[in-house]
Amino acid sequence: SAVPKATAEEGAGGAAAEEEASAAVQVDTGRREKIKATILMDGVLQKKTDNRVTGAVTWKRRYFALTSSQLAYYEEETHMYLEDSDPLGAISMHQVTEVKTSPDPKCAGNGFEVTATIGTSSGANAEGTRCYVLETASPEESKDWMEKICSATGRLKLSEDGEEGFKSVLSDQMDTKRMAHMAQGGMNMYKAGAVGGRGGRGGRGGRGGRGGRGRPSV
Repeated sequence: SAVPKATAEEGAGGAAAEEEASAAVQVDTGRREKIKATILMDGVLQKKTDNRVTGAVTWKRRYFALTSSQLAYYEEETHMYLEDSDPLGAISMHQVTEVKTSPDPKCAGNGFEVTATIGTSSGANAEGTRCYVLETASPEESKDWMEKICSATGRLKLSEDGEEGFKSVLSDQMDTKRMAHMAQGGMNMYKAGAVGGRGGRGGRGGRGGRGGRGRPSV
């Protein structure tokens, strides 16, 4: 018997919707795999945040992803793969000047610090640098992160620092003058909006949120 016209149209519409959904999944999977291919190390870390107004100190759970160009952090891992999503923050490898075990008692043994030259951007001190204090789940993981970050800079390597733990030193191929020049170059790129985001973000301003989710404190 003949199939009613309405039923046939509904069937065609359903098939088209399924094809679109399948194509979207393929695109999403392709994007995810492309991003994953650039990641040297990733995982959940606790990030120390100091409120300069109240003096309060909080630790926020963030998902970090290290590539050869930057260490970026997000609220959740899934946000890293969204097409319209920028990280909450990012540290350019050109700007990193020191990586070391953190002396902060809150993360004793499990924490490390990354110091970067960021100029007048939010969080910078009078010298134009910012120290990011991060906590891992174990001393082994902390060391792994430090080694990977040092390697990503292309000019630092991790060395034992006695009872203090570990600290970055200049690699054999890098002298102090060249490192200072590269750090300054990284700061200039940051000011120009060429580092840490899309379309000249130049820092943390103007993200515009992710689909109305609102922006939390970073």
